[in-house]
This record gives sequence, C-alpha cells and structure tokens, in this order.
Amino acid sequence: MRTGGGRKAAQGADDAASDGGDTAGGDDGGVNSCEDAATIYTDTCQVCGAEQCCGAYEACLEDASCACWFECMGSVYDENECVLQCGASVEMGLLLGCMDSACNDECVHWDSPSLN
Repeated sequence: MRTGGGRKAAQGADDAASDGGDTAGGDDGGVNSCEDAATIYTDTCQVCGAEQCCGAYEACLEDASCACWFECMGSVYDENECVLQCGASVEMGLLLGCMDSACNDECVHWDSPSLN
C-alpha cells in the first residue's frame, strides 16, 4: 500500500510515455486526469479520490482552494491544517463526500473528520 508523498516527480509522465502509456488523458491533455492518478500521486487516498470520484476530482482541480487542499492533504494529511492554508470550497465538500463513500480504507491515514 502506497502512502505519503503527494505527487510523484515529473518523471512519472515520462515513464508513462516510455512504457506506452497514454499521456493524452482526457480533455486536459493528460495532466491530472483521473486515469493517470496512479502515475501522478503516491498517496493512496489521492489516487482513490481521483479514480473513484473522477467528476468531483476534476471539479476540485478547477477550483484554486480545492486543488491546493487536495495537494496539501497528500503530504500533510491534516484537513484542518490544509483548510487553514488553502481555504475551503464547495468543490472540496463534494469531493470529500464522494471519497467518504468510496475511499475510507485508502484514506485511513488522513486526519479528516469528513473521512472518519
């Protein structure tokens, strides 16, 4: 089980391209697409959230506060600290709501009242 670390190094995209992986992703050109979550993130909770809650994840990335929070949670694991750092948003609440149903096992290491 992978935990900790947030984003993988930029090498992840290079690895996907070199092993025949599809870097086109979706409409966003492959950057932060749901299908590429395992190559983008090292944190199991982030990967689950992106893969299992794709629509809410994509909406989150389009909101500056939510995108900051999601990135922060991949390394800090403390919802209150990340909300203080990034702010909160409707998109964050929607993503957390989905992750609460789909990702509790993968997110056990996140200190998040929303996921406990």
